[in-house]
Amino acid sequence: MSAPTQFKGRLNELLSQVRLQSQASAMSGGGEKYNMDPFLIADIREVIFRQQEGLQALVTSIRQDITDLNLIEQHGKTV
Repeated sequence: MSAPTQFKGRLNELLSQVRLQSQASAMSGGGEKYNMDPFLIADIREVIFRQQEGLQALVTSIRQDITDLNLIEQHGKTV
């Protein structure tokens, strides 16, 4: 998550590819609605997994900060 714009750009690129393949599939008039390249699916999963890891780290950090702030607040009331 050190470069969130990099992940956002990559995810936008992958979503564009999915949309193009979806439109191509719709224009061909049949078969499966979505037919994605397995490598594209793996790339999308990797991007989402990394974002999920980053979000989890952020949530953990925020929870620790809240705990620390509560301790500071309690300590300030006892002084």
